[in-house]
Amino acid sequence: MSAHDQHPIHQLGALAAADQARGIQLAESATAPGEHAPNLPVQRGTEDRLRATQEHANIGIAEYDAQGRFLHVNSGITAITGYTRDELLGRSFFEFTDSEDAVAERLAFARHIAGEDSTYTFEKRCFHKDGSVVWLAVSASAVFDSTGQFQFGVRIVQDITARKLAEAEREAILASIADGFAALDPAWRFTYINPAGETLLGRTHGNLIGRTIQEVIPDAIGAEPASTLQRVMAKRIPLTCETFFAPWQRWFEVRAFPAETGGISVYFTDITSRKQAEERQQLLIRELHHRVKNTLATVQGLAGASMRTASSMEAFRTGFTDRLVSLGRTHGLLTENAWEGAALGTLLRLELAPFDDGSEARVRISGPEVRLPAEMAVAFGMVLHELTTNAAKHGSLSVVSGSVEVTWTVETQEGQQHLDLRWIESGGPAVAPPGHGGFGTQLLQRLLRAQMNGTVEIIYAPEGARVALQAVVRLG
Repeated sequence: MSAHDQHPIHQLGALAAADQARGIQLAESATAPGEHAPNLPVQRGTEDRLRATQEHANIGIAEYDAQGRFLHVNSGITAITGYTRDELLGRSFFEFTDSEDAVAERLAFARHIAGEDSTYTFEKRCFHKDGSVVWLAVSASAVFDSTGQFQFGVRIVQDITARKLAEAEREAILASIADGFAALDPAWRFTYINPAGETLLGRTHGNLIGRTIQEVIPDAIGAEPASTLQRVMAKRIPLTCETFFAPWQRWFEVRAFPAETGGISVYFTDITSRKQAEERQQLLIRELHHRVKNTLATVQGLAGASMRTASSMEAFRTGFTDRLVSLGRTHGLLTENAWEGAALGTLLRLELAPFDDGSEARVRISGPEVRLPAEMAVAFGMVLHELTTNAAKHGSLSVVSGSVEVTWTVETQEGQQHLDLRWIESGGPAVAPPGHGGFGTQLLQRLLRAQMNGTVEIIYAPEGARVALQAVVRLG
């Protein structure tokens, strides 16, 4: 951190101000005109008291000439620099100043001795006798004669190394955190911004420091989180808010605290991802509630229909259990895909897996990729389970020589995607139409009409059942 970046010292403390006044008084008494010679003993007594005050002050006090050479130093200066009086007197304080800081101070010093600025303050790095770097806060005052010519100056010097190290440590911490941090003065000007803050605001350090919020982010005026910052500035109380900043379409968490300088310190974090995750979670909870209700209704319907079509309690237990297992498989597949849908081919392979040895001798499945929405996938899963169960009990899959071939195509008709699926059984026992419509047939008809806007045609050919299924689907 260079001296160019430091703020001027506005107050060095009551002791420093008193010492400075006494130092100047001492300097003025030393240059009093000769006609006051009769009062010389009194003057010398005053000088002695002032010198004693300077010597015992716990702060550095020095007098210097127009070249910056030390004319007098107290013990505070020797303690701060590590040099003795004899090593300092006659040498310029610029010799002990960091070269970068010396360039900046020479400009202020030139105006100082020219009478343009009778006082100036400066923070700079100096070198201790042991080679270490010491940070100093300097307040300089010049003494001029009656013609306005520079006579000498008095410097009040404080060792602020501990403060600077603490500031550097604090800045290192602020620079490393992921949160944005900004310091604003009472006029709403940025006085500090950390790298994360620059990134979040989309502004560079040079485009922020010294400028007001209104200049940098005009859209923020009158909107959150600016109103929160205004309350912190006015009431001097810490506040936290989470707010959606519409101009940027982002969510922010803002934590603001009153600062000792009269301004405020602001931590801010982009929480858009967290908010979006929370919204998705709430949506999933609502969707889960909806799906649980639908699932319970489906289970209730399965139980009732199975009971009505079962010839015995054992037949009911077996059929109902198998249907619940099939429903569970479909739900498991949808869960793996975050309930965003399921592939038709995957649903078929899950149902026909017990009969498929991979050789395609008994099970052949082919068709383009079709992704069914979640609710349609549940309905299709139940339909495919009924077809598979019927084939296993009465159709081609009830014998080793039998097989099932499932093919499908997808066409766009009048702006909609139409699925045409064919289920063809062969090699099984001779097939005859059932005497009454069983549960499977009823389910096929009801589900296709109600949930898939479709139709189904079942042909009980002697060589094997054939099912033609058409439905309108939304492709994933």
